[in-house]
Amino acid sequence: MKTWNFTEKDKHRFWAKVSRGARSECWEWGASKNTRGYGLFSFTESPNKDFDLIASQVSWFLHFGAIPDGALICHVCDNPACVNPGHLYLGTHHDNSADAVAKGRQKNLFKVGHLAYNTGRPNAKLTAHNVVMIRKSIVAGVPSVVLAKEYEVDPSTISYIRTGKTWKGV
Repeated sequence: MKTWNFTEKDKHRFWAKVSRGARSECWEWGASKNTRGYGLFSFTESPNKDFDLIASQVSWFLHFGAIPDGALICHVCDNPACVNPGHLYLGTHHDNSADAVAKGRQKNLFKVGHLAYNTGRPNAKLTAHNVVMIRKSIVAGVPSVVLAKEYEVDPSTISYIRTGKTWKGV
């Protein structure tokens, strides 16, 4: 669970950086942001431990409490700078990807079961579908050398797929 011990001063400092509008509007983070546009809130946990928190996570925590391990704070508004708690929801990586696909913000996905994987890497020789087929072949007893030739990859690539060093989620 993600939790922080914010003082009243920390909370005041946080909200001072937010342009609040109506409940239905985005509440824009007005301070520093990361390269993806998410607000960053500097927090000092102890004299020697300063770090930046994602502003939407802080907003969620201040309104609803701890963030479960593995959970993301997702935006219904698709505005990474928004900290309006009414625009935020708890989700998983899968939920976030599915939302991005449904809204046309993420493309080139291959579905395996209920999960989606990005196969839009132009230099990748294998797709998620290839990996599924390679794993089926491994189970069937096809030697790695044969699979490497068939898919035109180095045998170590097949070995990494076999051991789970790569393509873990497929």
